[in-house]
Amino acid sequence: MVGSASKDEFRAEAQRLRTLHANDPAASFLAPLVTLNCFRRASSVAIYIPFGLEPETADIIAHCHESGKRVGVPAWLPETRRYDFCSLPCGADMAPGHMRIPEPIHKNWTPVSDYDIVLIPALLFDRLGTRLGHGKGYYDRLLSDRSPHTTLIGLAFDWQIAKQTLPRDAHDVPMDLIVTPQGAVAVSPLCHHRT
Repeated sequence: MVGSASKDEFRAEAQRLRTLHANDPAASFLAPLVTLNCFRRASSVAIYIPFGLEPETADIIAHCHESGKRVGVPAWLPETRRYDFCSLPCGADMAPGHMRIPEPIHKNWTPVSDYDIVLIPALLFDRLGTRLGHGKGYYDRLLSDRSPHTTLIGLAFDWQIAKQTLPRDAHDVPMDLIVTPQGAVAVSPLCHHRT
């Protein structure tokens, strides 16, 4: 892409890349995550249940439970028509939620500010931490009340890191780090202390 492309143009490029990489072998993000001091020290981790071609998180969730970390996942709150976090205890019964994404049947709602780390998917990220999602603003609203001490980590395949700077609006919440199967990418000098 040349020049300053719009979010829609980047989303189209992300879809093209997803199709191109749809049959790639599965990759684990756990090994690079556990090398991060912030992840090892965290007592609570909010994480997503993958949808479509998003990076798999089952091994990360299992590791968090085995390590005694509290785990939360986004779940749809119909009254507000937005996502909020709820606890995901080990062995929780799950059912398809909004957009058929699995979520706990019994919900114990927890504010985002309760989590030390939030792991987040995207269509694309750039090296400044800008996240390009599907355009609904769900994650930006979900993360707006985070604690200043919460570390936001994007999980991305290498091909999801844009070579160009992505457009960023005032309401877009940037990541502190991006983790690929090969390792962590600090997205600004300010976040090096979080690794």
